[in-house]
Amino acid sequence: MPVVLRRRREDEAFTAIAAMEQGQVVNLDDDFAMEAAAIGLEEGLAFAESVIFTVAKKHNAVIWTQDSHFANKAGVRFKAKEKQNLRIDIQYLKPPGEP
Repeated sequence: MPVVLRRRREDEAFTAIAAMEQGQVVNLDDDFAMEAAAIGLEEGLAFAESVIFTVAKKHNAVIWTQDSHFANKAGVRFKAKEKQNLRIDIQYLKPPGEP
C-alpha cells in the first residue's frame, strides 16, 4: 500500500487495493515467456508490452491504454493522450546600465 498511498488519499488507496485484489496472478514461466516473445515479434512489441498483450489474449481480456504501441491491436481499446499546450514565459534581463 505505501506506493498507492503516496499518490492518493488513504480511502482512494484502499479502493485501489480492493480493485487489484480482484485480479489474477499469472506466472511468467519459460513457456509463457517464449510465447510472449514470439507474439511480441509478430506484433512489433517490446517484451514487457508483449507479456501484457499475451496475458490479455490468453484470458480474453481487453487492454485499456494510452500507450501508442498498442494502437490498432486486436483486443485493445486505445485512446491517444491529449496534447497539452506548453506555455513558456521568458523574461529577458537587460545588462546593468541599459534602459
